[in-house]
Amino acid sequence: MSQQGLHANFKLSKSGESLIFAGSENNIIDSVSFTEQVTDISTGRYPNGTGSFIAMTPSFSDTNNITSVNEYYLDTGFSIYPNPAKYVLYVEFFSSNKSTFEFYNIMLQKIDEFSVSKASNRLSVSLERYSDGIYFIKAGNIVTKLIIVR
Repeated sequence: MSQQGLHANFKLSKSGESLIFAGSENNIIDSVSFTEQVTDISTGRYPNGTGSFIAMTPSFSDTNNITSVNEYYLDTGFSIYPNPAKYVLYVEFFSSNKSTFEFYNIMLQKIDEFSVSKASNRLSVSLERYSDGIYFIKAGNIVTKLIIVR
């Protein structure tokens, strides 16, 4: 089977690993380490080519441009993705002291609370029971906006 487009002559593990780009004299030009991959979520630099590596919607052959609100924040100690979300939300904590998060509606009423296993630091949340709209996710003193759109 012949594949179209740009392809590397190696594969990356979906369970995570590191990738290092080196020059002809073995000087490191760039590198990225990533954890277990999630279906339909890619890792890229934002802003395009210069910023930090973040989780985002795949943008093959296009500029990495976040079209959602608060898609990923490395400095908050946790990330939520995808955002906007449809049916499932992934929450990943990078700090061991933040293992729960709270879900608030647009009226700032707490509607749910979830815990993340200390062993995995990752949780997937079904959004089936929530209506389309704007929600707020709070972990510790950090609050980020989530949009549910179907």
